Amino acid sequence: MRSKTALFRAFALLGALTITPSLAAQPAPNEAANRETARSLALEGIAAQGRADWPAVIDRFERAEQLFHAPVHLKYLAIAYERSTPPRLVSAIETWQRLSQEQLAPDAPAVFRAAVEEARREFSRLDSRVGHLVIEVPADLQANVSVELDGQPVPQTAFSTMRFVDAGAHRIVSRVPGRPEVNHQITIAPGATERVQIAAPVAAPPPPVEPVAPRTQVVLRPNPLRTVGIITAGVGAAAVIGGAIAGVMASGQFSDLEAACPNRQCPDQATLDRRNSVDTLSAASTGMLIGGGVLVAAGVTLFFVGAPRQETVQVAVGPRSVGLTWHF
Repeated sequence: MRSKTALFRAFALLGALTITPSLAAQPAPNEAANRETARSLALEGIAAQGRADWPAVIDRFERAEQLFHAPVHLKYLAIAYERSTPPRLVSAIETWQRLSQEQLAPDAPAVFRAAVEEARREFSRLDSRVGHLVIEVPADLQANVSVELDGQPVPQTAFSTMRFVDAGAHRIVSRVPGRPEVNHQITIAPGATERVQIAAPVAAPPPPVEPVAPRTQVVLRPNPLRTVGIITAGVGAAAVIGGAIAGVMASGQFSDLEAACPNRQCPDQATLDRRNSVDTLSAASTGMLIGGGVLVAAGVTLFFVGAPRQETVQVAVGPRSVGLTWHF
């Protein structure tokens, strides 16, 4: 019984393709060849449908439709899309929709009219099994945004237009040059309609600037008091040495002069003058020793008081400023 039905359909299709009004006039050679090839492919597709070989049905009728348009090609394609594994419901309903909108000539074959009527019924049936998605993009953004639906680019002509999608989860990604991409995760129930608003993404904030720790350097500055202390101590030491030498010289002559001038009474002027010179040298030695000792003590004091000064310099560099801190 099935073979007779398939054979009847084949003859009906063959007759429809033969008497199509658009081909009533004498066809061009290429057009006639395409029509004959399309007829052969359609017959192969009908035979594959009898075997439930849906991939072969889709292949034959897609090729036939590319060569020559006929409403019955779309009918067989829609049926094969729905019955393939897994079902291609979106392709099926889109094909039924296209067929339901077919504008037939008044003298179109009955098989073509039947196919259009069947498409209108099947479209209403499948409409409750698929999802409906509208990706709304503002007009001023359409030229700069790219949108992907489940990894496939969405053409600009499809923006803000309802499209059929499989029921279930979907991922929509929008990108604008210089801005971060925006992801939308949605789930569409069978027969439901979802709208996704695409807006210009907000510019990403600039990365935070990590504070730079101030660079610290300790500097030792020489103290002039230490230099003065060294010079003073040096002069004092020289005075002490000079005083000591003078003291030794005076001490060497003092014992002789004491014997020559008892009770400081000298026998002659020369001895008296010599005694006076020794007294002067002794006094000078004493003064140099005392003064040199004072100077040495003062110089040592200045040396330790005048230790090098320690200065701390901190340099902090910010994104728009430079700070300098100096501690004494």
